[in-house]
Amino acid sequence: MRCWPFLKAGLKRIESVSGVFIVLILTLSAVPVSGKESFSASYSIGDEGGLLFYYHPESIPEQLIRNNINNGHQAEIYIKFRIQQRGSSLFMGADNLEIHVRKTGFRDQITGDYILLLDGREVNVYRDWERFFSDFSGLLTYSSGPILSKDSIPLIKAREKIIYKKLVPPFSILYLLPGKYVRQGSWNTVPLEGNR
Repeated sequence: MRCWPFLKAGLKRIESVSGVFIVLILTLSAVPVSGKESFSASYSIGDEGGLLFYYHPESIPEQLIRNNINNGHQAEIYIKFRIQQRGSSLFMGADNLEIHVRKTGFRDQITGDYILLLDGREVNVYRDWERFFSDFSGLLTYSSGPILSKDSIPLIKAREKIIYKKLVPPFSILYLLPGKYVRQGSWNTVPLEGNR
């Protein structure tokens, strides 16, 4: 099929622009958002097959989060626990389960209080920044409830994401900028408490 010269020129421009766009997206996605993840986590198993997670983030940039919260934004610590239940028999398959835990902090612009949420539910209200940040960035103990079968051997991995400033779509595409609004680490194996 023949193309008119002006159509050929238009197609070449579209191809070159789309090529640059694809290279830009691939470059941004290849850049790690953070270096080595800096947090500690462990778990224990309750009598009824429930898991109790202990998680403590480290190296959270307090001043950056404080500036964002005082400017009316939210900050969040977002942890994913990925649980693989392996049966005791070699012929049994594995069940996978993910648990997402979110600690969200923000400031009430009317009262000036700092609010801490756990999975969207209010945990506490603070008058001063120091107590708020201590709880926001401190140890998190989270109970999953009964999820393990009797003879399963869990393999648990965790991944941490620190969101300095929560953005809503379409601005959330800015999370692709490394380190500006978010820090995300890689998946790490979570040890059983006492087996570190």
